[in-house]
Amino acid sequence: MESETVADAKFQSKKKKEPNHTLFGPFVRFVHFMFCSECRGRGLAGESLAESEKQHWLQREATLEETIKQLQKETDLHIQKEATLEDAIKQLRNENDSHIQKEAIIEDFIKQCKLGGSLI
Repeated sequence: MESETVADAKFQSKKKKEPNHTLFGPFVRFVHFMFCSECRGRGLAGESLAESEKQHWLQREATLEETIKQLQKETDLHIQKEATLEDAIKQLRNENDSHIQKEAIIEDFIKQCKLGGSLI
């Protein structure tokens, strides 16, 4: 949940930085549709400029929502991988600690054998 609020905050801050093209009204929409190959490909015959613009933004919104879903899936996979790797690291550290303990025990045994003059 915390990552959602961070993402929302980043989105809002980015959103504030973007220029507001609605200030220019119909002229900007006209220029957009003149140079947008996707809009020109659909053509404006039978549709008003506003309807075409609405369709364009609905399609853009659907594309962005799909991208968000895909990115959320990828994020979830990365989180799962991270958790798996953290578990593996913990296990390896435990094994390492165990080996260090065994090594210390063996070194103590060797010292005792050298001091006592016997091997067992």
